[in-house]
Amino acid sequence: MAGRHRFVKVSLLAAVVAVMAPPAVAQEIQKPATTVYFAEGTVRAGFVELLTIQNPTNSNAHMEVVMTGTDQSGRGVDVSPLRFDVPANSRATKSISEAVGDKAPLDVSLEVRSDKEIAAQRTIYFQTSLAGGVQGVTSSVGVTSTSRTHFFAYGLSNPGSAEEFMAIFNPGKANSRVRIKFLQSATPGSQASDIPDLQVEVPPGTRKGADLGQYLKSVGAKVPLDFSARVDATEPVAAERVLYSKTDDLGGVVGGTAAPGGTEGSGTWYFAEGTARGGQVQNLSVMNLSDKEANLTVRFRSFDRQGKEIRVAPYEDKIPAHSRVTKDLNDVLKTKGLVSDFDVSLIVEANRSIVAERTVRFKNDSAGGTSGLYSVLGTTLPARKLFFPEARVGPDAESAFVVLNPGSSKARIVFKFTGTDQGGQALTVPDLIVNIDGDERANPALNQYLSDNHVSGPADLSVKVDSNVPVVVEQTLFQRSSLAGGVQGGTLVSGFVGKGEGQNVPIPLLVAGVIIIGLAVAAVVVAMVGQRPVDVPEEEPEAA
Repeated sequence: MAGRHRFVKVSLLAAVVAVMAPPAVAQEIQKPATTVYFAEGTVRAGFVELLTIQNPTNSNAHMEVVMTGTDQSGRGVDVSPLRFDVPANSRATKSISEAVGDKAPLDVSLEVRSDKEIAAQRTIYFQTSLAGGVQGVTSSVGVTSTSRTHFFAYGLSNPGSAEEFMAIFNPGKANSRVRIKFLQSATPGSQASDIPDLQVEVPPGTRKGADLGQYLKSVGAKVPLDFSARVDATEPVAAERVLYSKTDDLGGVVGGTAAPGGTEGSGTWYFAEGTARGGQVQNLSVMNLSDKEANLTVRFRSFDRQGKEIRVAPYEDKIPAHSRVTKDLNDVLKTKGLVSDFDVSLIVEANRSIVAERTVRFKNDSAGGTSGLYSVLGTTLPARKLFFPEARVGPDAESAFVVLNPGSSKARIVFKFTGTDQGGQALTVPDLIVNIDGDERANPALNQYLSDNHVSGPADLSVKVDSNVPVVVEQTLFQRSSLAGGVQGGTLVSGFVGKGEGQNVPIPLLVAGVIIIGLAVAAVVVAMVGQRPVDVPEEEPEAA
């Protein structure tokens, strides 16, 4: 967040009282303890959408899912809210497709409200004629706040084989004028040609979808085109990028991904999961938000199948101002002398504010053989508490977790499980404890652990991850399903961050806070004597 100063005229006596007053108690769904937004959603032929809620608290959670739908012409359609309860320390999966019912076909955004602190994840199974005909599964946790700015480092337009859309949801009470900016690759010292901004009007309480490929074609952009997208809105919105793709990689891979972007840049991004084994094509996309050239460094934490560390020299590059780059990580690692059969985590660093995203196309033997596409935004702040609502195991599903400990202290990570078997009976699974040294990664053998504890599937699980130090955790789920006419594919989720996590407060902000409180207390005397309002500086720090 760019640093700035603003001055607010207040009555300091009232301000001090407000600071000292306790927070209001949440009142059912009208004042939810948790609100989660999903901009993207599709209920039409060839699509099945599910919503999974994880309730890790010791109390029953009341749920209300508000659905904002549009038909194929873009006209708003009223859909009744979905209301249900999720018992303490349990999970529930609801079909959004069934909830929409005969109102389909619709595109739908979700606002998930609860009176408890819950985690929410949306999964979409699909078969579509888009991008020349693709099928697969995509899954993502939601976001807990809207924003005026969204960044998407990865983007691809190639008519007939790659189609990209932007879903924008405005749950507020004021009209939001949205501008989508396109960033292209440029070599150092040069500047990419400009593409006109795409402007979208999103009235309050509505959603809009933008076909980015069609827009780029209409303005004469040269395709195929790799790009990054920046979404700026006059009022806070939720935004997700949707991509359907067919490529010749690995002998032919089809799939799709839908996920939110970042809402601010950072100088450091972490990726826990990654492999250079056969059947994986990994790309790293980085967009430079600064008006100055960025020096990029990618550090690798690499290990062979036996867990032995493989030393790899960092990769370095330069990204021109307001530009972007996509690198094939397999090719980069080959130049470092590494060809295949090892796992790798990434730490992406720059001297400017950047956004980093990893995209993987895969073809493997997991869950009886799966292939597809997934893309995930990196993590900027490791956390001590994360939630993964959707983890399936069985003959048709294989879940795995990867943990990166980027700090110097030893990490003790506890995986806690809740879930049910195929018959709906609750499962009891002992906690899985993993110890990781500083600056190391681990890939717990989850399926083997569950099998050793008599959970061989089919079973639906939610997982809570607790750590004594901040870590990065990512989950892959490869599966085959009879939904949407029968599909197969895989997804990667970086976890729903626990409340209070990722809220590191920079020292300058703490100092500013102390100064402001000091000024407020001192001004009480002035307020009592002269009842004079004063100007109070409120400062926001530079983004990391």
